[in-house]
Formats: sequence, structure tokens, C-alpha cells
Amino acid sequence: MNQPIPSAQHIDFAFYVIFGISIVLLVGMTLVALLLVYRYRHERQPVPAKKKDTIWLEVVWILLPLFLVVAMYYYGWVDFRAMHTASHNAMKVHVVGSTSEWHFVYENGKQSKVLYVPVDTFIRLSITSSDVVHALDIPAFGIKINAVPGIEAFAWFKPESLGSHDIVCSTSCGGEHANMVSTIEVLSKEEFASWLNSESTILNSTIALSGKYGCSSYWLSNSVIFAECLHKFDFDAESLKLGNQ
Repeated sequence: MNQPIPSAQHIDFAFYVIFGISIVLLVGMTLVALLLVYRYRHERQPVPAKKKDTIWLEVVWILLPLFLVVAMYYYGWVDFRAMHTASHNAMKVHVVGSTSEWHFVYENGKQSKVLYVPVDTFIRLSITSSDVVHALDIPAFGIKINAVPGIEAFAWFKPESLGSHDIVCSTSCGGEHANMVSTIEVLSKEEFASWLNSESTILNSTIALSGKYGCSSYWLSNSVIFAECLHKFDFDAESLKLGNQ
């Protein structure tokens, strides 16, 4: 089975196809309009001539727009499928939006306010919100998806080079909306493994705390229900030193 290519590439290709068709139509229709205005202006043809119906003109008028619409729909459908088809081996990260910040929770229970990911690895994001509607926007990877309370959405990407990329909330979500920013830090696989497995004492305390509130079974399975417990975790965040991870 072929691995899916990064969704941003699909989005860019569909944009160029639709934009290219739009430019061709704009230029073509403008030139035809100018030609008709010049050829059939009043000085050259003061008396309107009666033209016979042309069946081929009707056929082209129907088939050409139909072809263009089907072509744009096809590329849109291909991109839609690509955006919703992540690799089965993708690393899973729960993303929870809350007022003024993003929370990223990994499969081993570790959470962070910065999204750390390994290079050359498929990443699957399960996205929800603990309060109001947010929008997870990662321009570098063509991701923009709403984080809605009680609903779990998902997106995926594959970072192919080391570096740092912006994460913002692109939906007005309250007075702290402008401060709801974070970053994706793409690390080497060795650096990421070291980070993910660090501070085991804090990790164990976090998992124990999730059990205390009855949420431990939702770390991996349901980020919506996990989001409902997030504020309870934050209540003890200072003692666990989770806020700056």
C-alpha cells in the first residue's frame, strides 16, 4: 500500500489547478468579449444580421463548462480524501484548545504546550476543545480545522525537515485570542525520543492524577472526554510543573 503524501502538497496542487483554470477563463472570456465588441460594433454593422443557430456552439457551450467543473471537483475530491487518510503507522497526538493556549498530549501521557514531533514521521492529530470553538491553523502543513467542544476532529502531516513552524488559532475565541499561539518543533528522531521519555517522575504523577479524576482510560481513546478533565489537571499544574513543558 502506498503511503499518503503530505496533505499540504495536495492542497497546493488543487489550488494551482483551480487558479489556472480561472485565469484561462478570465483571459479567454475577456479576449472574446473585446473581439465581439470590435467586430460587431455599430460602425461596421449598423443593421443587425440574423445568424443561423449552430448546434456545435451549443455542444461546446455545454461540454466545456461541464468538463471544467468535473475536473475541479475531481481534484477537490482527491485532496479531501488525502486530507482524511493518514498512515496507519502515524504517531498520535491529542490536541486540546483552551482559552489562550493549546495542549498537546502524547500516547504515553506526556503533555506540552509546544508540539514536538520527530522528522520523517507521519503525525495524526486528534483535535477538540475544552471551552469554546477554536481553529487549529498550521500554515506550513496546510492544516486549518475547527476545534469544537464535544467533537473530535483529526488532521495529519509529515514533517520532512528540521525546524520550527507557527501554530495559531484562526477563529476569534475571546479576549485572549491573539495570545493563542504555539509552535511545532521538528526534532531528529533521537532528540524526540529523548524528550518524550524524559521526566518520567512528572509523567507518572500526571498519569496518576488522570486516574484520580477518572480520566486515565481516555488518554489515547477519546480526546473530547479528556478535554473535560483538562482544567482539573491545570489546577494541579504548578505542583507537577506541567505548565512549561
